[in-house]
Amino acid sequence: MRFPFQRRFTIESALSLDQATSRLGESIGGTRTSLFERTREPFMGVLRNDRFDIIRTTYGRNSVRPRIRGQVEAEGNGTTLHGTMKVHELVLGFFALLVLGPWFFIGYVWLAGMILLLVLFGVAFNHESSRALRMLAEIVDAERSGFE
Repeated sequence: MRFPFQRRFTIESALSLDQATSRLGESIGGTRTSLFERTREPFMGVLRNDRFDIIRTTYGRNSVRPRIRGQVEAEGNGTTLHGTMKVHELVLGFFALLVLGPWFFIGYVWLAGMILLLVLFGVAFNHESSRALRMLAEIVDAERSGFE
């Protein structure tokens, strides 16, 4: 079952498991102390053994950046990264309250506006997840990458 604002991805690389894990680890920085702090690494989060939980680093605030969770696996003559990209759970919870809460009091005009907002939110999420996939693919010199 596919949830809203969630995409599964696969990235295939000719790099060995150690090389791919090393490159991925080099591209992940720690959490920032300020929204406006600039970092060298394109992602922030954690990489433990062969699993990662990261989010793209931005300057300022961006609620539609996907939270990327996945695994690095040795496969054949290279490495494969499998995972999911989805909007952070807190953002979805806040958005659900925003959409569903006032509808009972305001009516159909509010509902139409919220549907439009959901569509725009979905378009922005698809753009951000595609951008994150391209960045991950570039880091591990991907031969092939895509969403399922």
